[in-house]
Amino acid sequence: MQTYTESSCRNSRLCHVIMIMLRKLFKFSNCVINTSLQNGFLPASQTLWFSCKAEKYLEKYEPIIGLEVHAQILSDSKLFSSASTNFTSRPNSQATYFDVSLPGTLPVLNQKCVLAAIKTGLALDCKISNKSTFDRKHYFYGDMPNGYQITQQRNPIARDGYIDFIVYDDFYENDRSFDPYLKRCRLKQIQLEQDSGKSLVDEEMNANLIDLNRAGVPLLEFVFEPDLRSTLEAISLVRELIAILKSIEVCSCRMEEGALRVDANVSVRLAGNQELGTRTEIKNLNSFRIIREASEYEIQRQCSLLERGEKIINETLGYDIRTKSTFVMRDKEIVQDYRFMPEPNLPAIVLSIDGEGGKELININAIQNEMPRLPKDIRQCLLDKQFGLSLREIYFLLHNPTFLYLFHQIFESSQRKCGLDCFEFLVGYLKPIFQDKIDPFTLNKIEPINSKASLETILEFVCQEYLGQLCDMIFDDKISETTAHDLLKLYLQNEQRSPHEIVEKYNWWLIQDIDQIEQVCRQVIQQVPKIAKKYAKNGVRKPKSMLIQKAFYQNQPTSKGKKMPTKALHNELQSLQTFQFWQVENTGSSSSKNVKSSSDGSSSKTGECRSQSGRGSDDRIQKLEKRVSEMESTILKLTATLSQLMATCDGQQQQQQQQKSVNKQAPTPPKAKPAPADDDDDVDLFGSDDDEAANELRQKRLDEYAAKKAKKPAAVAKSSVVLDIKPWDDETDMKEMERLARTVEMDGLVWGASKLVPLAFGIKKLQIVCVIEDEKVSVEELSEKLVEFEDYVQSVDVAAFNKI
Repeated sequence: MQTYTESSCRNSRLCHVIMIMLRKLFKFSNCVINTSLQNGFLPASQTLWFSCKAEKYLEKYEPIIGLEVHAQILSDSKLFSSASTNFTSRPNSQATYFDVSLPGTLPVLNQKCVLAAIKTGLALDCKISNKSTFDRKHYFYGDMPNGYQITQQRNPIARDGYIDFIVYDDFYENDRSFDPYLKRCRLKQIQLEQDSGKSLVDEEMNANLIDLNRAGVPLLEFVFEPDLRSTLEAISLVRELIAILKSIEVCSCRMEEGALRVDANVSVRLAGNQELGTRTEIKNLNSFRIIREASEYEIQRQCSLLERGEKIINETLGYDIRTKSTFVMRDKEIVQDYRFMPEPNLPAIVLSIDGEGGKELININAIQNEMPRLPKDIRQCLLDKQFGLSLREIYFLLHNPTFLYLFHQIFESSQRKCGLDCFEFLVGYLKPIFQDKIDPFTLNKIEPINSKASLETILEFVCQEYLGQLCDMIFDDKISETTAHDLLKLYLQNEQRSPHEIVEKYNWWLIQDIDQIEQVCRQVIQQVPKIAKKYAKNGVRKPKSMLIQKAFYQNQPTSKGKKMPTKALHNELQSLQTFQFWQVENTGSSSSKNVKSSSDGSSSKTGECRSQSGRGSDDRIQKLEKRVSEMESTILKLTATLSQLMATCDGQQQQQQQQKSVNKQAPTPPKAKPAPADDDDDVDLFGSDDDEAANELRQKRLDEYAAKKAKKPAAVAKSSVVLDIKPWDDETDMKEMERLARTVEMDGLVWGASKLVPLAFGIKKLQIVCVIEDEKVSVEELSEKLVEFEDYVQSVDVAAFNKI
C-alpha cells in the first residue's frame, strides 16, 4: 500500500498533474482518487491512497452495502415532550424535565410524529402495522441522560417496503458514456425513536460538553436490506429518499444541520459468491461526498485485507475527514447487550384501516387518500412514450421542481408535443438565461440577461403560451438560437407582441429554400475537402462545427439578412458529404443505397418527433437518387471515351515503333571531308597591334568596375505585415494554432510579436506581426500556407501592410 498526500505538492498545478497521472495509471471505478477527479478538485489535506492491484480487486470482489438512515421529523415539539426543536437556539435552552431525565416525569407521545411515520410508510409501499409498541434500548453515554433510548425494535410502525430509484449522480453530467439505470432496494422497517443530545469535545479545556437541545427530537430510522453494490447506488438511494421525504413534507433533509444522517454497513465477498462477508458499520455520514469517500475507502481496505489473507473484524467505524480514512470506535465481535425491554410508560399505537374502531383511532385509508404526488409517480409519468425522455433527463427534472413545472407547462402549450424538444428548450435556453453558469446540455454559451434573477422569476413573468410558441419556432427551424435568446429578452422587458409578430417585423426568419442550402453546402465541401472527408468518415463534432461555420460565412453575401438553419445544414452536409465520400471509397451500383442509408441515418438521429416536422427530406433523397443515376450514366460515357483514347494511344505507339525500325534499316550517308583551310596569316583583318591593346585595357577596366559594383550590398524591398488568423470556434487551442503558424518557414520571412484579440461570442483571433522581403515572399502564398492548418485556422486576413 502506497500513500501520497497533498502536503507534498508544491502547488495546485503539480497536484492536478499528479491526479491526472494517477487516473491514467489506475483506472479506478470505485475509489477515492476517481471521486476527487470526477469532482474536479482535491479537498484540503486529502490523502490519495491506492493499491497497484486495486483494479484487480474490483474485478475479483463484489462490494455489499446496506444503509441505515436517520431523519428528523418536521415537528414544532419533541417526540415525548413539549420542548421546541429549533435548531438555532442557545445550548441547553430547549430541554424539559423529561429531556434531562428528572425523576417522576413521564413521556407523552406526539401524534403528529405518528402521522408522519404512517405517511412515510405509505410512500415507501410498506405494510403499516395495526399495532406497534415502543422499547427501551439501554446504553450509557453522556448525551443520553435517561440511560436508555426509546425506540421500536420489536414491533415497528412499518415494515417490508421498497424504494425504486435512478442510479445516477451529478458528476456524470458531462460523461455521456455512463447510462443511468433503475434500481430497487428493499426496506426492512421504519421505526420511531428519540434522538440523543450532542457531545462536543473542547480540546483547550480537555472536556466533553453536552448540549441537550437535540435530546428527544423525533426520528424516523430507515433500515434497508444490503441490496446495494456500489457507492453510486448508495448515494442515489439517499437522494431518492430525500426527494420522497421532501415531497410529503416529513423532513427538511438538511444534512448540514444533522436533520438526515446515514450509517453505512459495508462488506465484500468474492464475485459470484452468495454468502455475505463480515460487515463493518460506518457511523454518522452527513454528506454525499463523505458517504462516497468513506464507503470507497472501506471497500478498498477490506479488499486489501482479504488479499493479504487477514481477517476482517466486525467493528463500528468513524470517518476522519482530515486523514480521509476510517478509525475504530468500538468492537462488535463481543455482542453488546442493550437489554431491550418494553416501554412501560407508553401504550401501544393502535391504527384503523377503514375507519372502524372509533374516532380515537388513526385511519390509514384517510391518510392514503390525502397523499401528494410522489416522485415515483412523476417518474413513471415521464417514462411514458409521449415524452420520449431518457433516465438522465428524467433525473434532472425530478431534482429540479421548478424546471419540472415549466416542462409540463411548455409541453401542454406546444403544438409539437415532443418531450425531448421541450426539455432541450427548457435546459438549453431558459436555464442559461436565469442562472450564472451555462448548463452542459447547451451548445452555445449565451450570456445571462440578469445574473441575479432567480428561477421564481420565470414563474412570475413568462407565459406558457409564449414559451410553447417559441419552442415550436425553434425546433421547426424557423428561427435561430440567437433569435430565441433575443425574443426571451424582449419578452422579459414587457414585450406584448407574439414571437411570430416580432420575427416578422425584424426579418429574423431562417432560410427555408432547400436548393439554396444545398448550393451553399456544395461550395463548402469543395472549399475544404479534407475537413469534409474527415467528418463524413468519422462524424466527429469539431469538423461538423467547422463545416457549419464555413457555410454561415459562405451564405452571408447572398442571404439578405436571413440566416442558415443549423439542423438543415447538418442534414444536408451529412447527405452530400456521405455521397462524395462514397465516390472516393466505393464503386458500383450500390451508391444509391449508401446515399439513402446516410440520409436515413441522419434523420433518425434527431428522434421520432423530429422526423415528423422535417421538411424536404423526401425531396433530398429523390434528388440524390436522380443525381446518382446521372453520375452512373456519366461514368459509362467516360468509360467508353477512355477505351477509345486507349485504342488511339495503342495505335500511335505501334506507328512510332514501325518508324524506328524503318530508320534503323536505312543506310546513313558518309560524312563529307572538311575543306582545307586557307592560309591567310598575312592578312590583317582586325587592325594593328596598338588597337588590340587598347581594347584589352578597356575591357579589363570594365570588368574591374563590374566586380567592384557587385560587391556593394543592394537595397532590399521589405514590408511589415500584420495578419489576423481566425479560429473556427472558442474551443480551438490558440497556443497550438500560434505554434503551427510560426512553423511556416520561408526565405525572406521573419515572425514577430503576437497577441490574442477578442472577436465575438467569446472567440478570440490571433494577431501576429511578420516582416517579409517583397521579391521572395508574397502575402497570398503565406496566407495559403497558414490556411493549410484546417483543424485550427478558418481564415487569414491582412490587418495592416507597411513598406519598409
